[in-house]
Amino acid sequence: MVVFDTSQQIGHYSAQQAQIDHRDRKETVLCRFEIQLTETYPAFIPDPASRTSQPNFVPRPPDFWTDFQFYFLDGENQLRPFTSSGHANYSCAENGGCVLTGATVQFEFYAESFPTNEVTVQMVPPEGDELNVDFDLASVR
Repeated sequence: MVVFDTSQQIGHYSAQQAQIDHRDRKETVLCRFEIQLTETYPAFIPDPASRTSQPNFVPRPPDFWTDFQFYFLDGENQLRPFTSSGHANYSCAENGGCVLTGATVQFEFYAESFPTNEVTVQMVPPEGDELNVDFDLASVR
């Protein structure tokens, strides 16, 4: 997080100041994911309250991302973040109209409990196929 915190500073933020600011904090690993809405998982969905054969369409709830499940695996062991959060993303026009485009979801782990070699991230959407991605952590050092 010290790299992220430093990148948010304006002006002359020194390495020495970053070290002072970071001194009493534990090292963490932040995993951030972007979920983009698509034609097959769109911003507008059939109204669940509609009882007609031709349903009205309503905006997808902005907290739709809570229906996605994320698992972080170190071999057979599941890693548990100490915090997680998310928010909806919108695209807004100059005239003020905004439309939901996706969401950002993030998970934070203590670095001391995070593996150093490889992590598999498994994402299970509320509909459709799950996604498994292996991250070779040795290649990003």
